[in-house]
Amino acid sequence: VTGKIPLTPIQKSFFLRPDSDKHHFNQSIMFFSREPLKVKTVEMVLKKILEHHDILRTTFRSEGESVIQEINSSEVLCSIHTEDLRGLGLEKERLEQRAGMLQKSINLEQGPFLKAGLFQLSDGDRLLLVVHHSVIDTVSWRILFEDIALLLEQIAAHVNLSLPLKTNSFKSWAEGLHVYSNSEIFLKQKNYWKSI
Repeated sequence: VTGKIPLTPIQKSFFLRPDSDKHHFNQSIMFFSREPLKVKTVEMVLKKILEHHDILRTTFRSEGESVIQEINSSEVLCSIHTEDLRGLGLEKERLEQRAGMLQKSINLEQGPFLKAGLFQLSDGDRLLLVVHHSVIDTVSWRILFEDIALLLEQIAAHVNLSLPLKTNSFKSWAEGLHVYSNSEIFLKQKNYWKSI
């Protein structure tokens, strides 16, 4: 799925907030591996994740008073910041600093909204995944974890990478919300919901 899609209500409310830095509103997770992680493996997994999950390829741009959301082609690449912190001293502090820099690197107009950092430390590797909160929530992370685990298993087994069939796209969800918010059944209840 590519092209313009409507903002969901929660995305609209996000853009109406007076935050000073909307680019830095992320959720992140850091994985630990005692075994070294190969950059090529991480690249293969994230490429497949970006192909499969359309919303991770989105960007936002201002057009007058409006914010336009657009899902870009699956050619969008996820850049992986790699850094060997072994033997440099203060490894954990350096890791925290680099992770903070990666957190701040998301740009809503340019994307991608998924950033990755692969860090080598003396006790093992860390893989940091950062995703802008406008396109992910707690439930969505679980789906991402399952897909990552499946892809890693497939790479280890030397089989073609494939993910389960898609359910409804984010585009379908956003359009469905828009239709429902203007439906007779919802409009009859609108005053009730405003009152509470």
